[in-house]
Order: sequence, then C-alpha cells, then structure tokens
Amino acid sequence: MAVSRKKSREIVFRMLFPLGFEDSGQAELFELASNEETPVGPEREYIDNLYKSAIDNMDEINKVLAEKLEGFTIDRVFKTDLAAIRLGIAEIKYTKTDKKVVLSECVEIAKKYGTDKSGSFVNGVLAKV
Repeated sequence: MAVSRKKSREIVFRMLFPLGFEDSGQAELFELASNEETPVGPEREYIDNLYKSAIDNMDEINKVLAEKLEGFTIDRVFKTDLAAIRLGIAEIKYTKTDKKVVLSECVEIAKKYGTDKSGSFVNGVLAKV
C-alpha cells in the first residue's frame, strides 16, 4: 500500500515512542506503528532508513537534544514530545528533507499525540537545531 511521506513520518514517530519505555525489536514496532497500512516501495525504505538513522545515532541525537533543552533534562520531557523531537533531529541531520518541512510535520505530530503545549515545545526545541 502506498502511503504519504507524512504518514511515513508518523509511523516512524510511533516506532520511536515506545523506546522511551522499553526496548522492542524493529519488526514488532513496525507492525504496531503501521496499524493496518503496510507501506511498500520507497516509503517503506524511507521508514526503515529514518528509523535506523534514529536508532543508530540515538546517543548523538540525545546529545543534541540535551544541548537545546532549557530548564529540562531529557528524562523530564513528555514521551510523545521526546519521540517527535528525536524524529525531527534524525530527519534534519540524516536525510536531505527540507528542514522547514520536518519542523512543521513534527509539530503536527506533537499536537496530534501530545498535550496542548506539545506543538510549541517541539517547535521551540527543533527550531534551535
């Protein structure tokens, strides 16, 4: 099934979210995150590559995140916000996607899954990246 880049990003977000709680395998996370939609072709490749970039570079992503947080430590950030920010940092640093698109999409994901303040928080942190 073909899915949009926006939906692909949301799938990667849902794959990254549980990592704040437990260590699951990529295949299990993909199945949980993709629900009934199973992306194929370029979008599946995009999902796999973005997720792998995030996982393989998580220490660097967390370092960048820690530098950009003001008055917070990573363990105090809401898990939904944390996943959206990690997704954004990974996509900004390890893909050629336009940074403005990444910022906008991650803010929308944060608004959808987070609190009333998640969108502005994620926007503020990612804008510093």
